[in-house]
Amino acid sequence: MNDLQRARQEVVPVLINAGYEFIWRKSIGEQQPYYAWFIKRNTHGDRTHHLHVIEPDSASKDRLIFRDHLRAHPEAVARYEVLKHDLAVRYPNDRTAYTKGKAGFIAAILAEAQDPSTSGV
Repeated sequence: MNDLQRARQEVVPVLINAGYEFIWRKSIGEQQPYYAWFIKRNTHGDRTHHLHVIEPDSASKDRLIFRDHLRAHPEAVARYEVLKHDLAVRYPNDRTAYTKGKAGFIAAILAEAQDPSTSGV
């Protein structure tokens, strides 16, 4: 059994019981063809939580580097929040454009995280 099969058997039921919707989605860059996606909504139906479960690979390593850098740099979080809000307003019905709009920021954060001398993203 691989980790995603185990997640489907062990994690999915727990998160569904905690109020999450479960979606088995096609991969975006990961080696495996699918990943587990969980969404939790508030009483108005707005997304409040968004979780991905994927098998580790180079794409997931970059996500962890990005996450860890944001955790350590609140000023970067503030800039990312503004960017995401602006993109959501600009592309309310175009998830692809929204995602592409974040790409430059994410690449710059990854470069900074891997080489702190590039600070100033």
